[in-house]
Amino acid sequence: MRNKGFTLAEVLITLTIVGVVAAITVPALYSNVNNATMEKQTVKFYTQLQQAVSRFMVDERLEKIVFWKDFNPEEFVNKYIIVNKACTKDNVKDCLIDTEYSHADGSKAYKYSRYFTLDKTGRTYIMADGAVFSVNSYGDVYVDVNGKKGPNKEGYDLWWLSIQRDGTVTEPNPNYQASKEDLLKHCKKDLYDCFAYFKLNNYKIDY
Repeated sequence: MRNKGFTLAEVLITLTIVGVVAAITVPALYSNVNNATMEKQTVKFYTQLQQAVSRFMVDERLEKIVFWKDFNPEEFVNKYIIVNKACTKDNVKDCLIDTEYSHADGSKAYKYSRYFTLDKTGRTYIMADGAVFSVNSYGDVYVDVNGKKGPNKEGYDLWWLSIQRDGTVTEPNPNYQASKEDLLKHCKKDLYDCFAYFKLNNYKIDY
């Protein structure tokens, strides 16, 4: 009578198949989970910033912002956004990574100093959830939604937002007309178009 158990060869073959399937699917699953985390953190910061600007507009009774007259970045943040720490040149290593970011396609981009302001033209701050953001007097906002943690990549955890004169928070140039495909193509090499693509893509990272 034949034993109905599995042979060693059958077990090894099964384990090999499971291993191959895992090797194929696990990285994709990890990437999807990581992207979903970045999406959630980005929308959270975007929402918080929009709410802060809306309160600022109401309190100052403004219909339009004249940035060089009405908008002081330091005063704005201190009054409307809860932060844990202000970053300066003296404590920059506590706030920002000391290596280059990468473009969305994985190629080398720039150091933190390209994105985050640490002088009199603007300020950089750390929030309670670890997000690091910079605001300048022209309404440009750069944010790394998870701070020093990876992937430290444009269009993933690093974004460029812009406060418009009417108080809306948008991509840097909301009047720029480009197809979704062109925005994605540009985003892979330039942070400028990443948030526009992200919004048009229903706040999903799929690149």
